[in-house]
Amino acid sequence: MIETYEDLYAVVNQALAEKPMDDIRIDITDNQACHLIHTPSGRKMVLMLARLEDEYRVGFAYFEAGQKQAFWIDDVLSQGVSPSFITQLIESHLITASNY
Repeated sequence: MIETYEDLYAVVNQALAEKPMDDIRIDITDNQACHLIHTPSGRKMVLMLARLEDEYRVGFAYFEAGQKQAFWIDDVLSQGVSPSFITQLIESHLITASNY
């Protein structure tokens, strides 16, 4: 289960170790959000951690290239976030997705 940003970074790094993607850059911002950026297209997925009482959630937002406003935002319970989930997000929304 993901309960800290370090847990989140570990899952992201594990996903990229299991399935290396040279076109994906990871940036960690001052507020600890994890940015996954598809360098050829400029599309970006931002991952954030939130806690509501005893429940941890991982939020993710999709940004078109060069946009400051998220195109869409969603979240899942943190125990649903695995390396395969991260890989699916990257492949579906950053690499192979057509423009929305």
